[in-house]
Amino acid sequence: MRFYVTGILMHDNIASPPVYSYRSHGCVRGMPEHIKHFFKKVEINTPGELIYKPVKTAVSDQGRIFLEVHRDIYGKIKNLRNEVLQVIGQQVVSDKVNWEKAGTVIREKVCIAEDISL
Repeated sequence: MRFYVTGILMHDNIASPPVYSYRSHGCVRGMPEHIKHFFKKVEINTPGELIYKPVKTAVSDQGRIFLEVHRDIYGKIKNLRNEVLQVIGQQVVSDKVNWEKAGTVIREKVCIAEDISL
């Protein structure tokens, strides 16, 4: 899949480490089974948007809080810890977060969502 940005593609990758990390000139990579499913769902000329978010959070239907942190490879975030505080604060779940676990996720930046619930 090509994007309007020159040189940026979306494709599968058979090794999982490159899928979850920054290792190329900017291609979007996914596991083969995910890309295959995605390509079946998207029609030619479907509009989309590339979003740069080194910090991601989600709250499950069961109330579990997940945090995913990546390195800020473009230097757009001044302080990842403050970014995490802001993003979690927007979801109004700060009082349900195990901040020790969150600190580990921020420090390690493993690029995989981790449960940080109390």
